[in-house]
Amino acid sequence: MRMSDYTPLFWRTHYAEIQSNDSFLAGIDFLNNFSIGLDFSLYRTWMVINRNPEGLRSPCRATFGGAFSRDIDALPSDLKNLILGLKTKFPATHLEILLPPTHLTEFDPLTQLRILSDLGATVDFVERSNFLPLEDWSLSNMSKGNRKKYRQWIESNGTIKNVGVNYISDVYEIIRLNRLALGVEPSINLEGLQSLFSNFPAEYSLYLGQINNENAVAAVVVQNSLFQDYVFFWADTLMFRHLSPVVAMCDFLAQSAREKGRSFLDLGAAQIDGVDIPGLVRFKTNLGAIPSDKYQISLTL
Repeated sequence: MRMSDYTPLFWRTHYAEIQSNDSFLAGIDFLNNFSIGLDFSLYRTWMVINRNPEGLRSPCRATFGGAFSRDIDALPSDLKNLILGLKTKFPATHLEILLPPTHLTEFDPLTQLRILSDLGATVDFVERSNFLPLEDWSLSNMSKGNRKKYRQWIESNGTIKNVGVNYISDVYEIIRLNRLALGVEPSINLEGLQSLFSNFPAEYSLYLGQINNENAVAAVVVQNSLFQDYVFFWADTLMFRHLSPVVAMCDFLAQSAREKGRSFLDLGAAQIDGVDIPGLVRFKTNLGAIPSDKYQISLTL
């Protein structure tokens, strides 16, 4: 598939509508005109924006936002004109943008950062996605301790498979109980997750790992770019935590993504507003992940 034929999930009209009634698309059409609407097919370059009491934000509810262009060569001029159009439509309004991670060059996030900075944006913080470069990554990139846990998983006859949406309640319950033990709740409820699978069955997938028919680990994965799968959730069960089954899940997801032709598997961030969570940083580093900067910028229109 050519990049010009593919629209990333977070830039699709239906995704924006599901995430918030206050979302809209702003972009430059094929005749170089700025407009606001909800039909992404009309645009060459566009953003999905959410309007809230504090101002405007891109993304609405997603792991990153900013602009996407069907013509990467037109991105610099289109992005400038897009911001100028927003300035006319929403004068003196605060705009906040979390740009894509720098390894996703299909979005050219560093050019977006330069253009936005030239228009007066400042960097609020730098978050980091932690990704596996699938062309080069293998189990040997994991820490010695994780390789040992992987061997123990194999010796325990652990199995992992891609499962159908009929397993969504089982997968979600593993995630819910895991987060509950940490004193938090999942960022989406079961009904919300079911809605995403119902509306975007090609982008979302479920994985379940078991030992002797007992659930040990689960994951929810979403394709969030032409070249990348993103681990939306993953969690293990208390019964098998001593085997660190997320390690085996990581390897399985990497192989699955590679078989689908992806270049990257994104394991998510390990910061809150740019501040490291040391345990998460260590966990993802030990899986062999590489950090990739995601700039959050803001400007007054």
